[in-house]
Amino acid sequence: MIIRSIAPNRIDLAGGTLDIFPLYILLGTSITINIAIDIFSNCTLENISENEYMEIEIKDLNRAYKIKDLNQIKEIGETKLIYETFKTLNIETLKGYKITTYNEAPLKSGLGASSALLITIIKNLLKINKSLYTNYNDYDIIDTASFIEAKVLHTLTGKQDYIAAIYGGINIIFFDKNQYVIEKVNQQELIKNLENHIVLAYSGFEHESGNLNWKVVKNALDKEIETINKLKKIQEISEDLYELISTNDIEKIGLLVKQEWEVRKTLTKEHTNPIIDNFLNEVDKYSFGYKLCGAAGGGTIFIITNQKEKVLNTIKDFNLINLPFKINTSGLITTIEL
Repeated sequence: MIIRSIAPNRIDLAGGTLDIFPLYILLGTSITINIAIDIFSNCTLENISENEYMEIEIKDLNRAYKIKDLNQIKEIGETKLIYETFKTLNIETLKGYKITTYNEAPLKSGLGASSALLITIIKNLLKINKSLYTNYNDYDIIDTASFIEAKVLHTLTGKQDYIAAIYGGINIIFFDKNQYVIEKVNQQELIKNLENHIVLAYSGFEHESGNLNWKVVKNALDKEIETINKLKKIQEISEDLYELISTNDIEKIGLLVKQEWEVRKTLTKEHTNPIIDNFLNEVDKYSFGYKLCGAAGGGTIFIITNQKEKVLNTIKDFNLINLPFKINTSGLITTIEL
């Protein structure tokens, strides 16, 4: 038997960080808007033998392990998601099975790749355990993923990455108290327009979402007025973008994304760096807006522009890496071969 799951990564237009509990309790109803893209995270679970061990292959890192006991991978960084998923779901080592994972995104890209990968791991393990699977809906999977990733990162985590991974498409997510509501935007004209006007550039700087997010959350919990006011401004911009996005006005969407970045980059000193700032100053000549994906600090930059060729040339001039993409509308896909 072979179980394969594939889930899209995402770019966040506005309202990232606001999806982290308890920020939306402190600030009131908050909106996060993201777009799933066809840069994927993959997990395959297959029964390959009757051996007394389980194999793990992490293809993008060129790592492979054979284990008889889960504790053998407990302290290995790249296998912690797998370890904690097994422990959380109360599943023992699957002897005779092989788990293969692969992220298409560059390491620490800010595209939510590790979160999407976690969704595929959970889905595959649930599929192999029918008694567990029948008790889990999509919201349960999202909550479980959030718990596991928080445990691995030792910090609070948001939920927008998991939502994009499961549902695909353009997501407007409302966070209020202990619940969240997802509103889908299914306008094909808007999807095509965004595809035609967004360019992704990997900066080469790895971002650390857990560290940056925790600093912001801690400052808010410590009632640091400057941080709270900045988060409220991001909240307002996200609300404005929610009202605007269905109009399909790319220029105005870009301007709001730029406004969001201008606030976000001041949340901590680590949210940007001089090389990224220099690149954005140059690309500003040819774009409506831009921001770093995810928690920022490095990773991937997305640019909204009607001058793609000039932006692509600027990416080359700064030795960044262009990441071609299309918007993914299918979300998580799982197949089984008997």
